[in-house]
Amino acid sequence: MSSSSGTILQYKYLLKGSKDNVIRHLDREVKELTFPGSTEDVERLIKNQQQSYFANAQPHQQQQREKEGRREGRDIISSILSTVY
Repeated sequence: MSSSSGTILQYKYLLKGSKDNVIRHLDREVKELTFPGSTEDVERLIKNQQQSYFANAQPHQQQQREKEGRREGRDIISSILSTVY
């Protein structure tokens, strides 16, 4: 997805935390195949997470921007704003 200035927007995925977690929405069968241990252990681990984290869905583009000299603090603010809007 591109903005009017031609820059590529970053997509972030929520990985941890008990609320709005992408892993939590996976089917039971997918969790069994993806993670070691039982599905119950995975679900318990996710439920017990107190903090949420975002992972960059497009790491190559982030590396390109960093090479271009953009400040990291600006990227963090952009990622927060992109999840809200």
